[in-house]
Amino acid sequence: MKEELRELKGYLEELKTLSKRLVPTRELYRDGIITINGVEYIDVNAMQKKNFVTVERYLCSLNNGKTIKREQIKKNGQDGSAVVILPVTTDNEIIVTVEPRVFTERTVGIGFPAGYIEEGEEPHIAALRELQEEVGCVPKYLVELKRYYQDEGISGAKNVAFLAVGCQEGYEKHPDPGEFIRYFKCSYDDVLYLEKEGYLESANTLIALSKAQPYFDELGHVKQLTKSKNVIEIK
Repeated sequence: MKEELRELKGYLEELKTLSKRLVPTRELYRDGIITINGVEYIDVNAMQKKNFVTVERYLCSLNNGKTIKREQIKKNGQDGSAVVILPVTTDNEIIVTVEPRVFTERTVGIGFPAGYIEEGEEPHIAALRELQEEVGCVPKYLVELKRYYQDEGISGAKNVAFLAVGCQEGYEKHPDPGEFIRYFKCSYDDVLYLEKEGYLESANTLIALSKAQPYFDELGHVKQLTKSKNVIEIK
């Protein structure tokens, strides 16, 4: 694990956030400011176009006759449902990603490939797309591990965790603009070590790792998969 840790610490230093600046509302929407009767307003249409995250407000009537106010977060106009994938290569190595997470204590996140499910997209298709875009690999099997809500108090986003088995590398990567992703490969035991030592802090990563554990044997290799409704063979 020593070599992998040196590589990981190099990525942590490379992708660390040095400073953050809160962008004033006026500066953020300076192209969308309109003047009515001498008073400046921010054009709502411009705001909706520029914000990746928006908030919708609802009055909700309950079966008990009560009414409650709730706010729902939307991401890029959608609910923000996402996939997280634990990839295992044909050599039984696990691919771990490192990328900026500027609002965390470390400012860098360590985990597994993940990304949003696009409108009308099936979760397993999103998982295949994200694997190739972020780490350039394609699996032989996808195992659905768990479906769970991100934050059911303010969002309808539902995540799907997958185990990707038999990943073949070497495909062209297509990260989104603004994504800076580094990755390294290590053994299953090494990933457990990273979790034990506090390197893995994302709930998505921890859920995927926890739900994947029954699929590994005592040597850290993926067990023989049996046909079931949660195992998808990629042809």
